[in-house]
Amino acid sequence: NKTDVKAFQNYLQNLLATVSSEIKAGKSKDDILKITSIPNASEWQGEGIQRSLTAAYYELKGA
Repeated sequence: NKTDVKAFQNYLQNLLATVSSEIKAGKSKDDILKITSIPNASEWQGEGIQRSLTAAYYELKGA
């Protein structure tokens, strides 16, 4: 439904913003993968977000 799609869109936006900020702060991929929650998207958290963090990292690094 629309609410779920909007929540996922919010998660992706916050994910990219978080990873971008960490990259700009000079954090390594390994440091970024230690993140366990995305600000303003608390419904997705824990160790399962590493896949999303990895994808966002490579997307933003152009790899």
